[in-house]
Order: sequence, then C-alpha cells, then structure tokens
Amino acid sequence: MKTQLKFDQKALKRKMDDLSKNQVPYALSRTFNTLAYQVQQRLRKNVDKYFDGGAVKFTKSGIVFSQSSKNFLFASVYVEGNRPYMKTMIKGGTVKPLKDNKALIQPAAFKVNKFGNIPRNAINNRKGKSDIYFIGKASKSRPYGLYRRYKKKAPKLMIIMQNKSRQQKALFPATRIGIGYVKRHYRAEFNRQFQKAYNSMKK
Repeated sequence: MKTQLKFDQKALKRKMDDLSKNQVPYALSRTFNTLAYQVQQRLRKNVDKYFDGGAVKFTKSGIVFSQSSKNFLFASVYVEGNRPYMKTMIKGGTVKPLKDNKALIQPAAFKVNKFGNIPRNAINNRKGKSDIYFIGKASKSRPYGLYRRYKKKAPKLMIIMQNKSRQQKALFPATRIGIGYVKRHYRAEFNRQFQKAYNSMKK
C-alpha cells in the first residue's frame, strides 16, 4: 500500500507574482509532509477496526511515511516490507507461510490470543509432551497438524499445519482512507502553508 502525494506546479505558478512563485515549492513540501504525517496517524488509529482484537504495536509501527523537500515534491505513506501480511490485508490475495515455515499455521481447536493469533511457541512448547500431543496425521483422511491425545477417544486436531496457502479478502481499506483524507484537507492545508511562507518573505 502506498498513498502518494504529487502536484504539478506549472499552472499555479503562471497565476502568481515572483514573490509568490518562490514560495510555492516550499509550501507544497510542507503541505505534503503535514498530510503524509496526518494520514499515517489516521491509518494507525483506524487499523484497530479491521484486525480481530485490534492491531499489535508491530503492525501499527510498520505504517510509515517518507517526506518531500522543495526540490523533490513527492511524499508517500506506506507499510514497511517486513510486514508482508499487511499487503494482503489491504489488497487481498494469496497468503503464504512465513519463510521459516513449510505450511501455514492455522487454529482448529486451539485457543487464540486476543488478536486472533496462535501464541508464539505454542507448537514448540508441546513437542516435548509426546504423551499428550503429537504432530502428524491421526488418520489418512485427517489433516496434518498438532493433535491432542486422549485415552478413551480419538485424537483432537488442535492446529492445522498442511496448507501451503490461503486466499485473503481485502479487509483494511488503507488506500481509500488515505486518499479520502488528502482530498478533504489538501486545499486548506496548502492555503495555510502558502500564507505562512508568503508572510515570512514579506517581513
């Protein structure tokens, strides 16, 4: 996800005097940076609505922005690359296992945490308890995964560990939120930044 802020100065400059023209790039850059920051904060706040139990700190901190300068009028709001799950949350698509896993780890009858995830080390902590748990298949027709043993009934599938991918619907409309915010606030923010720049030059 990348919300970009760009602007063509030529048409605006043709309508301004020399003093005003000199301040356009500066005002635009300040406008872009202000809006990029505000969009970032808005997305960090709104993302809780789209994650079960709210988004964790790691997810929120991955929503960042790049700043423009008066010589490079380009700013963007984006998600850092080490959070690949955010791409499918925003755009939808195929979810694949993390690089250290051969398959997706999906709960079957396992209690997840308040964020809807299997707690870290849940599988490793049970590997050594072979009298209670085992990893494999309880029968040919049942999925590969973590099972709990019972003395008087069939093993219970706790965590599925066989799917190589799954489809994810787009859940977090980050691009729509960001673009909508910029459209609503751009003109007023530019006018404010331009007036500040113009007044500072007249002093």
